[in-house]
Amino acid sequence: MNSRNDTRNKIRSNYFNSIADPVADILGPASRSHPERLKQITLDLKNKGVELIFRSDESLGYPPGLSKGKPGQIIVNENASISAWEHEYVHFLDDQENGFLVMSSLFDVNYRVRTELNAYTKEINFVKSLNGNHDNIIRQLKLNFEDELNYIVREFDEVTDTDLLESIKKFINMYDIIPIKPEIEKMSDQELIKNFYQSKPPHGKMNYYAVFAKRSSNFKDLLTEEILNNENNIQSIIGIIKVSWLPLISILCYAKDEHTKKDFINLARESWEDSNLKDFTNYLLKDDQLSKYVK
Repeated sequence: MNSRNDTRNKIRSNYFNSIADPVADILGPASRSHPERLKQITLDLKNKGVELIFRSDESLGYPPGLSKGKPGQIIVNENASISAWEHEYVHFLDDQENGFLVMSSLFDVNYRVRTELNAYTKEINFVKSLNGNHDNIIRQLKLNFEDELNYIVREFDEVTDTDLLESIKKFINMYDIIPIKPEIEKMSDQELIKNFYQSKPPHGKMNYYAVFAKRSSNFKDLLTEEILNNENNIQSIIGIIKVSWLPLISILCYAKDEHTKKDFINLARESWEDSNLKDFTNYLLKDDQLSKYVK
């Protein structure tokens, strides 16, 4: 099932959780922002025999059909954005192109990841076509893709298609600012802590910050300590870049909650020396993606 189905992907108090359907936060329901396009999509789906299931508090998804050659269902929130509709429509189109693969498609990891990549690429291209700067939405959509990719790989199997792996790498290249080492990302929380505090952490101490940031809800205290640590605020990695900058920039790149990012920025503003904060601010102002956090 191609589904965004965890608790982050639900509606809360009549508005979308910005993690689940971030485009809804700026455009609202498809029925209001793009009624004609929504009509085209739903008409095609109905004509092709797709069952549309509208829900007020359930996740988005395209469960495949049970009979070979027959389409599945589209489960969609009644207030879903046009971007979310396009996402699920891509899943249907991919399924249709392959002759409707029934539940066997759930076990074809390469196919499943590729259709997720297709769907998220469709959403991101749509966001890029909108007026204004929506880097935060693009960032969230890429994080959503990573979440789904990690789930599929963890629960089913590894991606083996080399072309697909290269496409995935290109898709998530916004995180090249501070890359994630796969060897570290595979570690459990306990392994991360154990290795990080060794005198010579495997794979290098600095490489742990990005993974801590991705799991910021579990490592808030550790990240706080690293950002406030006096030695980290004195020791330079190169030039003006201090060690304490790495955990903070990692949070800005990888934390899933915008409130978390703002909280850590405020922590630095309240705690760092003026000269260090000024250097950090000027450094981030040069980057289109991160400058909004220090303006």
